[in-house]
Amino acid sequence: MRRLIRDWPGERISLQDLTAVMGERAFGALILLFALPNCLPLGIPGLSAVLGAPIVPFAIGLMLGQRSPWLPAFLGRRSFRKTDFMRVFDRALPWLERAERLLRPRMTFLVDGRAERVMGFLILILSVVLVLPIPFGNNPPAIAIAVIALGLIERDGLTVIIGYLLGLLSVIVASAVVLALFKAVVFFLLHMFS
Repeated sequence: MRRLIRDWPGERISLQDLTAVMGERAFGALILLFALPNCLPLGIPGLSAVLGAPIVPFAIGLMLGQRSPWLPAFLGRRSFRKTDFMRVFDRALPWLERAERLLRPRMTFLVDGRAERVMGFLILILSVVLVLPIPFGNNPPAIAIAVIALGLIERDGLTVIIGYLLGLLSVIVASAVVLALFKAVVFFLLHMFS
């Protein structure tokens, strides 16, 4: 992926180009690509919505058993500067290299057939949580999605299970934040008019 982006002939890379170049292995790589920036503390407002949205059609494709990712035309035409991609990869690369040493094909029944469809459904739920504007609620689902994507790429079912557990934890955290915000708003409104 890093070599592909570094050697890309133009200054911008479209999502459609990335999808076409990666073929069947594109699901895991593209999901990881869009989850990674949300795992890093970049502090860019709205980043989770912009980079989380493309994960949704990829997750639906996995869920439906498609062999290669499909993107709506308006998302496929979206392009990013090559230098921005490289900056994200340079920051994430040490973590990815460490993770890659631990990953290996095991429990592959968790990344094949029906299990892949379940994976797509769970990534879809996490990507929706990622896109929502929840304070402190975007990094945990992005990390869970990235771990699941790594498991998919390396055909490592154990890593996928770890990603599922992180995903469950992230949904719990996001739900707690939303509930706390709701209670705070209700408390404020009740005390404002009393």
